[in-house]
Amino acid sequence: MHSLHSLRDTVLKQLQLEPENVSSFTEDGTLRSHYERKNSGSNSHFRLEYTATLLLINCTKPIEHVMHIVGQWLHDNQPSHDPKAISFEAEILDNNSADLKISIEGITDTYKPSVTADGTLIIGCSNQPADPIIRAGGLMVIEGHPVHG
Repeated sequence: MHSLHSLRDTVLKQLQLEPENVSSFTEDGTLRSHYERKNSGSNSHFRLEYTATLLLINCTKPIEHVMHIVGQWLHDNQPSHDPKAISFEAEILDNNSADLKISIEGITDTYKPSVTADGTLIIGCSNQPADPIIRAGGLMVIEGHPVHG
């Protein structure tokens, strides 16, 4: 789940937070797959879709600054995101700190499995619209070779 790791790393670095004060996890995860079947026009690529959640404990950074960093990460890493994907809850602890729960709906990570002599290698793909990668129907050309889907 490279997007969740990337989000957490970005928040830690940009906000200079202590790692023990930032938890990350997923909610409502699903697997979208079209495994290879003879003559089906599918392949073994799959996509994980989930809500990414961050918990920032005793955060002393301004909430608007935190949300800007998260919004910028979303824009850069999930280019087809829903404008209303980010939600948050805050428990104000005192005048200088808060506990924050930030949720981002619609996070996607696309993977391409490849069988090797040592087993199966899972390769992360860029976050572009996954349907053309997962299930490209009809006739298409890949590296100059026609492939029937």
